[in-house]
Order: sequence, then structure tokens, then C-alpha cells
Amino acid sequence: MELIKIHRIQSEKSDGEAFKICTAQFDDPRQVQEPIRADNYNIIWIQRGNGRYTIDFETYDLGEGMIFFLKPGQMYRVESEGIVEGIRLSFEQDFLLCGYLHIPGLLQRYTI
Repeated sequence: MELIKIHRIQSEKSDGEAFKICTAQFDDPRQVQEPIRADNYNIIWIQRGNGRYTIDFETYDLGEGMIFFLKPGQMYRVESEGIVEGIRLSFEQDFLLCGYLHIPGLLQRYTI
């Protein structure tokens, strides 16, 4: 199994991360019983595998090549997950509002 590659930019206003992008590979299917509230914006691109998610009380079957989006405050629950590989981009609202994108070379440093 390949290690998960993670890039982070620390938030200037909180203890959290203003921006995070990571690749993930999973050997075993995952299942989360309890609903989770998204703290940040999340964009998830499923590259291999599939899963069933309930997002704000609507159930979705998601598979290879699909991208889904979660915004802060949304409730989600993993009903079943067979996602083998994917990419997750997570960021705070302040990441877009506070000029992080104007840091020279930022996007070049955080390629996967």
C-alpha cells in the first residue's frame, strides 16, 4: 500500500488547516455509523471504487470518476464504502477570502 500524501496550509485565524489536499488508498471498505458534520468545504474525487453516502438526508451512490462536494455544516454519513483510491481537497472559507491564493508558487507546491 502506498502512503497517503498530504499537503497542508495552517490557518492564520484558528488551530485548523486553511487548506489540505491528500490522496488516499484504502485496502479495506469503511463504514461510519454516526453522522458527521462537515467543518470545511470538501471536494472529493473518487478515482477507483464506489460508496453510498447520505448527505443532508439524501442518499447517493457514488462511483469511479465522480466528484462530490460538502460545505460547512452539512451532515453526512457513510452507509457503505468501497472506495479504493481518491483525492480530497478541504479548505476553510477564509482560504478563498484572505488572499491565500496570492502566495507566490502556492499552487505549484501543492500538486499531486
